[in-house]
Amino acid sequence: MAARGQETSNVSVNVQDPFRNWTRRNLEDKANECLEESKLNRYRNDIVNGAYLAQDPEAELADESLAGDETRPTDPDKFDRRDLFRQPWRVYALISCCSLGALIQGWDESAVNGAQLYYVDEFPFTNRSVIKGLVNGAPYLCCVISCLLTGTLNDRFGRRNTIALTCLISFAFALGQALAENWKTLFALRILLGLGIGPKSATIPIYSAECVPKQIRGALVMQWQTWIAFGIMLGMIFNLAFADIGRNNWRFMIGSPMVAPLFLCVLLFSQPESPRWLLQQAFKKLERAGKPGEAHSDGLRRKAKRDFEDAYSSLNKLRDNNHLETGRDFFLMWYLLKDETTSSGTSSGLERTLDLLRKPRCCHAFVAGLTLMFLQQFCGVNTLAYYSSTVYKSARTSNKFALLFSMGFGIINFIFSAFAIWWIDRFGRRNLLLATFPLMGVFQLGVALSFLAGGHIRIVLVVIFSYLFAVAYSVGEGPVPFVGAPTSVTDRRDR
Repeated sequence: MAARGQETSNVSVNVQDPFRNWTRRNLEDKANECLEESKLNRYRNDIVNGAYLAQDPEAELADESLAGDETRPTDPDKFDRRDLFRQPWRVYALISCCSLGALIQGWDESAVNGAQLYYVDEFPFTNRSVIKGLVNGAPYLCCVISCLLTGTLNDRFGRRNTIALTCLISFAFALGQALAENWKTLFALRILLGLGIGPKSATIPIYSAECVPKQIRGALVMQWQTWIAFGIMLGMIFNLAFADIGRNNWRFMIGSPMVAPLFLCVLLFSQPESPRWLLQQAFKKLERAGKPGEAHSDGLRRKAKRDFEDAYSSLNKLRDNNHLETGRDFFLMWYLLKDETTSSGTSSGLERTLDLLRKPRCCHAFVAGLTLMFLQQFCGVNTLAYYSSTVYKSARTSNKFALLFSMGFGIINFIFSAFAIWWIDRFGRRNLLLATFPLMGVFQLGVALSFLAGGHIRIVLVVIFSYLFAVAYSVGEGPVPFVGAPTSVTDRRDR
């Protein structure tokens, strides 16, 4: 047992502080190796000084005069909430783009919530409940396939281009479903909408995590759920806004998310590509160039050099031209990717996958993460996110009031999601889950039993219990899975 604990401790030290026991000479040798491989000799002083700072933020630099007037970067392991508001404008711009992507995700989900009250009357079909369920859930039938394409799309096109592609898909099929002439066409177009939802939801958090400074990375992962909740709220607000415009009101509701993806698509190309992705491409090209008999080895090395240049340039923009911070993060990123590439080369993909079950620390985190993610979708929240308008109408209220109560549900979901990051830090992930899971069960049961009541008290009870459910979900099972599993695994290769 002690040996297992020591193993976990050593892994944690190697990941969190990989240069702890290195001498200054070791750091210089590794920095020279980085320079030799990347051919970035004109940044020699920045990368060598960056290597010193990667080991110790207070380290003596090789030549303090070469740093000029640049401020020494702060220790990335010392998180201060004020760091969230002390970032370069490019980081704010990138965060805005990623937040807009999450907003689109939520808006795509909730646009059909209000539309279903009206399109069922326009399209003549039997088995209304079955058809409505198929149409509403259609995007996620496709997500099963589209999520599997995420790795291929990212490897081939990069982070920005993959997100831009998903935005174009969201625009095209949001417009298409608004013009559908029958339920079968609507169903098909909503299935195709899922082609954008899967890769977008997987790529945007990766893109932001690879670009922003370490000290705000975790907070941004948390914000993904917050801005999805904001998008859900916007969708419900627009559903209510379009309720009284006439017979085609549902078309405006379901097509309302189509403008935001175009806006994001334009904004994306003002942002730098992920420096980590560019480094990955450089390593792949160098690996191919080193294979015996490779006819284009010289061309591949030139392309790899260009990728190294682009990675450094991208990182420098994101670090506000602070070359000390750029050099530190570039060297650390290069070293960790080098280590991952070397380790990956010694084991097959199957072996690395089986390690999830072989290593106790990985197996426990894998089971916990899988369970949390499954329960996040299966806890009942989708019933209200997709069908709240129908639920409220079933409690004997008008379409207009059903949309109004749905908007209230979306607003509560967003407000409490926005505060979740502070509550998670204060009470802990496990404690929040233990407290909110029973409450979610009680409140869902309350919604169901409220239908036994008669008169106006029925809708009052349904609204109260559904709103309380939104509160419990927004501070617990909503945001916690996005940070619970990744931080439970200490080895970055296992993540």
